[in-house]
Amino acid sequence: MGFNVTKVYGKTDTWIGFLGSYIGSVISGFVTLFGVMLSLKFTKYEAMKDKLPEKIEHLEECIDFIDENIDRLSVLERVDVSKMAKLIHLRPTKLYELDPNYNLTPKKNPNIDTTIDEYLKSSEKTIRKHLIKVNAEAHVRQNQFSHRLKKHYDVIINPIKQRVENFQSIIIDAYMETHADEITTGYLVRIDLNDEHRTMLNTIIRDIHLAELKYLGSIIEIHDGLKDDMLVILGRLTRKLDY
Repeated sequence: MGFNVTKVYGKTDTWIGFLGSYIGSVISGFVTLFGVMLSLKFTKYEAMKDKLPEKIEHLEECIDFIDENIDRLSVLERVDVSKMAKLIHLRPTKLYELDPNYNLTPKKNPNIDTTIDEYLKSSEKTIRKHLIKVNAEAHVRQNQFSHRLKKHYDVIINPIKQRVENFQSIIIDAYMETHADEITTGYLVRIDLNDEHRTMLNTIIRDIHLAELKYLGSIIEIHDGLKDDMLVILGRLTRKLDY
């Protein structure tokens, strides 16, 4: 039994040439793609770097604004020496007061030109306006700042509000028969309280003073914390700009 061997000429060289051309095309494509990716990355980096001065400006303005807040709040925190001779419940409160119907209400303070509630609300809006234009981290810190302010209000001021509401109910129940006019017109303050109720009122006013000082200290500390966070971010962005 025999075999016939047929020799093929030319086809091997053609296949090698095709394979080489294909590999060359693939390599060329990868090189082109890599070049495009580097170009896009560089363009993106340049675009980011171009925005850094604006971000830094917003951060610096925000830090200056926080410093101003701390200064104004620190003035509120100081104890007025001229009032120290008076018993604490006879001194004027700074942030909150009892209205004629024994409701705890925000009090306008000349050092901040408004009530503390409105002042903080306006401040949060200004801080948010700046930090939302910086980066995601700054925005997260701003949200944490707002959350901390609300938490300290709930922990420090809300319990006082609840005590005042409870006291109001006690006075209404105790004097409904003898002072119906004062109760229906919303002027519980006109009622001549007995010794027990007067002591309760004085204790509440004293605790309002103490709560105000604690609340102011917390607000200032929270502002200091946000300022420290912003200084860290500012340093990071400044280094990127110089790189």
